[in-house]
Amino acid sequence: MTGEEFLNKVRSIKRITGIRWETVGDVLDADEVKVIITADGEEFSILVGHPKDTSKIEWCREVSIRLVIQKILQQEDIEAVLPTDLVEEINFARKVMKGGTYHE
Repeated sequence: MTGEEFLNKVRSIKRITGIRWETVGDVLDADEVKVIITADGEEFSILVGHPKDTSKIEWCREVSIRLVIQKILQQEDIEAVLPTDLVEEINFARKVMKGGTYHE
């Protein structure tokens, strides 16, 4: 999927109902890490990376995840200054999806 196709996919989402981590291998020493998003009754994943090979996340994946997080904040009508760490942002979005707020 091209970047433009992904952007159009995110823009067309009516409602995101879930976001979660998925790991392959040991949770503390994973071979692969993904973020799974549930939107409009379908699941799709974004590969975060392969921590055993490198801790660096490719910029295009990081941007893709941040677009989804922004969509979650918009649908929940939350204006927040997000952490600059991607892992913290994902966990923040998970908390929002579970009914938490950014004040907790």
